[in-house]
Amino acid sequence: MDRHAWSIFWETIKTAFGLYAVYESGWFGAAGQYPWVRYLLVGYFVISWFATAHFVYRHYREDGWTSSQVA
Repeated sequence: MDRHAWSIFWETIKTAFGLYAVYESGWFGAAGQYPWVRYLLVGYFVISWFATAHFVYRHYREDGWTSSQVA
């Protein structure tokens, strides 16, 4: 899925909801118990987004997409 043109869109949605949950509730209260969990989760969401973008942009020619399909 990471190589599909729509992956960046869906990864952005996932990251937005994830970051919202981290900052609004401390990931459903986990940050109250483990203060470092916020940094870990933010790092995961950011790395995940960049990894998806990397696969999409690196491989779009291999998969035969046109430029209009790459978000």
